[in-house]
Amino acid sequence: MPTSLDSIQLVAFTLPVNGRDTLAMWRKLFKTPPSNFNQVPGGVGQCSGQVGAYNVTLQSQPSRVDLILTGPPIPSTPPILEDGEEALKFGQDRMAALIPTGTQRVAMVIQRSDEQPDLAAAIAAIKRMVPHLSAPGDAVDLSYQVAVPRPSKVMPGLDLHLLTRWNTGSKSLIKLNVGAAGVSVDQEQETRVISALYLDLYSSQPRSLFPKKAIAVLDELAEYARQLLSRGYASLV
Repeated sequence: MPTSLDSIQLVAFTLPVNGRDTLAMWRKLFKTPPSNFNQVPGGVGQCSGQVGAYNVTLQSQPSRVDLILTGPPIPSTPPILEDGEEALKFGQDRMAALIPTGTQRVAMVIQRSDEQPDLAAAIAAIKRMVPHLSAPGDAVDLSYQVAVPRPSKVMPGLDLHLLTRWNTGSKSLIKLNVGAAGVSVDQEQETRVISALYLDLYSSQPRSLFPKKAIAVLDELAEYARQLLSRGYASLV
């Protein structure tokens, strides 16, 4: 599995519940208050803060709970999860403690990008993951997306969907030069070419999942994610 990831998002879709206490969920999970907290009427809330090596965001709505991991900010560098395997395991363990009764579906979204020296190198990186792809020599962009269903191995009758997209792109870094009194006096923008991978893996049919079953299905999705990150398209065929 590649060593770094941009972000990991774990989701539990539930029967509607009004008044989820997002702050209580955070405190139960991390035993410490968040750096930021916002709760609005109707059960929509968000907590965020740094937990160890991760920037963590916990979001709750009446019909879903999201746990999002990103890397800490680093000057002049996009934030990354340096050890993708450890971050995924951290996310799985914390989401397992969050899975509520009444969960209907689970999902996992993972994003990864690699800086490349130029567009040709970005296209070559994608073709290594998807060997059957071809592109004209003067191509200025490349994107390949595939959605594949798989029967769950841990819950018979449940279908999993593996949506995977590889693409070229760019990242823009904006550097602000701050003068006296914190006023921005100048900014520099740097654009970097990347090859990127986007995974959206989820259980498809709404179905009552007891917490232990929901955790098992989430772990199954995580294993598919590891295979896709390591082996690319070959893991689907």
